[in-house]
Amino acid sequence: MRYAVIEVQNLPYPQGLGKDEYPSLKSRMQHLLGNTWSNQDVNKNAFWTLEYQTILHEELSAGFDRAGRIEDIVRDATELAQTVAGFAQGAASVDESVFNSAVPAKTSNAYELWLRDTPILGTGSDGTTFFVDGRHRTSYLRSFVQQRDPSFPVLVRFAD
Repeated sequence: MRYAVIEVQNLPYPQGLGKDEYPSLKSRMQHLLGNTWSNQDVNKNAFWTLEYQTILHEELSAGFDRAGRIEDIVRDATELAQTVAGFAQGAASVDESVFNSAVPAKTSNAYELWLRDTPILGTGSDGTTFFVDGRHRTSYLRSFVQQRDPSFPVLVRFAD
């Protein structure tokens, strides 16, 4: 895997929101989007509607807001990541072993937890980008920052 910093506007939209940890979210998304609730394009098209945003915030705020404002957490994590050799020299991405050796092993701050459990993106055979892990966190982040700052930088990992 490799780490990269991309703009929030370039994150993929989720291929469905809700799973075992979020049964109410899944149920509400299925009700809103019907049988196509797990289709990435359907989620993209519905993402900025009032209904979608309401469900997203009602279902995810309690879990994510305990650690602080998600945009502050991601900003701090991304800024720290950009001090790692490679990023600091302007590289588009940094190998996982280089990244892990430069980041503190034990962490307790919420932004450092983002560094240890960074959302993972994959690329399909058709070239589309999708979430392997982290679609809930990044969707919650996107809902706060993308409309006012589409170039907001986000640390992610790419599955190779």
